[in-house]
Amino acid sequence: MFRALCAAVALAMTPAGASAQAAASQQVPSDWEEIAPAGWEFIQMQGWTLVSRDEDTLVFHKAARQPMHVWVRFEKMRPFPSGLRSWSHLVQVDCSGGRRRNVTGNNFSGSNLEGFISAFGPEDWTYPEPGSRGEFPLIALCD
Repeated sequence: MFRALCAAVALAMTPAGASAQAAASQQVPSDWEEIAPAGWEFIQMQGWTLVSRDEDTLVFHKAARQPMHVWVRFEKMRPFPSGLRSWSHLVQVDCSGGRRRNVTGNNFSGSNLEGFISAFGPEDWTYPEPGSRGEFPLIALCD
């Protein structure tokens, strides 16, 4: 499942006009020492697996106990003006309907999911755009 998730995220992160084959060929190493960009060494993996990164954002995933669910975690290099710097949410997917929703989540002012700000609860089902970051849980869990 992790390899499918990596491929899905690579596809979602591929710039417009780039081939799907180029996205699928991207490898995401699993050893944090190999992949931690300069300045990100303070991030604690805490059982999470890195699935995507850019210069300002790291995206992780962790298996959920419930079927058709996955935990997703975001870490920002610099906080948003609101103070939000990291967050996690539990995503549920409906494969036959091609939709997803955030079941629950938490926002944090600090890195590594520290400094609780707020929680959010069940959101409406959405139909993510093909190739978007929102689509990767569907691709990963609906193989």
